[in-house]
Amino acid sequence: MYSPVFVDKERTLLLLPTQIEGGEDLFAGGEVCCRDCLILLRQDPLSGTFRETAAHQERPFEGSYRFVSNGVKLLDDDVLQMTFDEGGNHVAALTERRYRISQEGIVPLTNR
Repeated sequence: MYSPVFVDKERTLLLLPTQIEGGEDLFAGGEVCCRDCLILLRQDPLSGTFRETAAHQERPFEGSYRFVSNGVKLLDDDVLQMTFDEGGNHVAALTERRYRISQEGIVPLTNR
């Protein structure tokens, strides 16, 4: 898990960037791909606790290694940018993804 990020001025929406690790699936067999995942929590005004309201999971990457987040930055009040290190066949690249975060959920702004 990476550092949580508040995505609103009131500090009631908390985004948890995390990664689902890959590897061998010992139960079903085969490989499980690494995937980056965003989990959005909203603060309950009465209790003060945070509860999950939305989640977004990136699709698997078809290279020799999967998404590895190495940067999470809030650009505006509701736009988050994540930087990924990805590669395959001895080629590596940094790519960026942007997401709009709101009370309703997480919307990818960049397609791939």
